[in-house]
Amino acid sequence: MSKIVTYHFAKSCGLGGVEALIRNLQRLTGDDFERYELFHDFNGLDYFGELNGVKYVKLNRSTRLIKKLFFGRLERVLFYIGYIHAAYHASRICGPGDVFFNFNPISCLTFSVFKNRESKTVYVQTNSIDALTRNKLWRLLFRCALKRADVFTVYTEYDREKLLRAYDVNPAKVAVIPRGCRIATAEKLAACSTRLVCVSRINEHQKNFAAMMEVMECLPSEYTLDIYGDGRPSEIEALNQLLERCPNVRFMGASTDMAKTLSNYAVFLMTSRYEGFGQSLIEARSQGLPIIAFDTFEALKWIVKDAKNGYVIKAFDIEDFARKVMNLTTNRGLYRSFSAAALNMAGETAANYVDNLWLNKINALRN
Repeated sequence: MSKIVTYHFAKSCGLGGVEALIRNLQRLTGDDFERYELFHDFNGLDYFGELNGVKYVKLNRSTRLIKKLFFGRLERVLFYIGYIHAAYHASRICGPGDVFFNFNPISCLTFSVFKNRESKTVYVQTNSIDALTRNKLWRLLFRCALKRADVFTVYTEYDREKLLRAYDVNPAKVAVIPRGCRIATAEKLAACSTRLVCVSRINEHQKNFAAMMEVMECLPSEYTLDIYGDGRPSEIEALNQLLERCPNVRFMGASTDMAKTLSNYAVFLMTSRYEGFGQSLIEARSQGLPIIAFDTFEALKWIVKDAKNGYVIKAFDIEDFARKVMNLTTNRGLYRSFSAAALNMAGETAANYVDNLWLNKINALRN
């Protein structure tokens, strides 16, 4: 029996868009493949548990002791070592007809050096094209990884166009597969109110909660914001300290019933410095919530059509962000049209549609 091997830093039993994608790939291939998952650690807590039949391989033990000895000074080097370790381990598992799903370009490149020639490599986009290539070393490694991967999946045509403009890569290797929405589309419009929500991994460097606090400080006191998510204890502590300046903002912890959670709110906010796709955005859209977000990643304009189902705000323009929140929530007719548009667009990421894209791609590789 052929094997499916996935590698991501965080174990898929936790919260997160990539984690959800890995669990879904494992479910889709359960009848036809042996399934292996390589990972280093949790990004938060174990919420979903292990799937039957999946072999989970933890890889971080060899680097943890070194990290403690050097007190974090070689953390970046240790990440590279971890990526190489994962790629080598995957190469020992993968043989002819097997497929390796990789979520990191460095280990993708390393795997291509070690791998059996008849195994296949799929590199899955996890971040914006700019974020993946933010320094010279990463650009070099990314360019090499693109040439060696059998398939590179991106979220939208915007990402595909940017990738092809920036790198000399065979267009036939690049496949557009969006994230699938994990919850059913709501049957009615969302209700207009001043209750705002954000669902996000708790990581200030990426998610930019500080800007969200600035937006809230520009809004009247009747506006409230609840933040749902999980992350490392240090990140959660930093967020709670940040919230002390905004009495109308609360951290609610993790939610495992997103449809029920989102039904209590009117507008979804995102202030990230960068994203790959934004799993929480399509979940909010599926429940009829208009979205207001900074224009910091390619997929946003595919999920949010500006002034139709939300607003795409120039990066870090706090005043315009707050102005658009008030504009939307004080005009009930406008709000209803935005909510209806959100529900109409939800079919683009319906689970069955996206599952079929993945299955077709996997079968094409196997054959």
